[in-house]
Amino acid sequence: MEHVPDMQAWLRRQLLGELRLEEARTGCLVVRDHRGWKTDEEYQVIGMWLVHVLPALDRGAAIAVVDEPQRRRFAFAVERRRPAPLGDVQRVVSESGELDAEWHDPLVAALQKVTLHEPGGSVALDGIGYRVEVCTRALSSVIEFSNPRTPGARRLEAAMVAALRSIGDIAGSNLIADYLAVWDRYAAGAALR
Repeated sequence: MEHVPDMQAWLRRQLLGELRLEEARTGCLVVRDHRGWKTDEEYQVIGMWLVHVLPALDRGAAIAVVDEPQRRRFAFAVERRRPAPLGDVQRVVSESGELDAEWHDPLVAALQKVTLHEPGGSVALDGIGYRVEVCTRALSSVIEFSNPRTPGARRLEAAMVAALRSIGDIAGSNLIADYLAVWDRYAAGAALR
């Protein structure tokens, strides 16, 4: 499937909209209404991550988890199946919800052990790419990789899949379950088997 060039931007906007955030960052973030006017509501974000999943021949998706002092929230967005019904301009389907504050985040645990330089690599024409954005009070980082073949990249991929699978189970989400079936065809990690 050919990805629309700005699909990552569409997915990102959809996720941030679902989370009612203007941008992906930590600190005190105000909430704006549909007119763009500031409301009395605000969020204190202490950390967040956002992952883009970009399979070469299927729909792309993105997931975000936001940590706040009293709760955790998630949002998931996926490219709409093509072809869309005539006249339908919606490019992305999404949903969001809350997670238990004690939810074990497999991606955060894996990110704490990322090896940035490992020998290895691969070339593939029909593989999968990832963009992982992490923002905490201590740092902001972006990690991009494709077709994970090194042990560290496979662990990171498996953690992303485990995080989405856990969120899908908690939320009882058919949208997430359907997308995991797509992701299963690409991911190299043992967490999918």
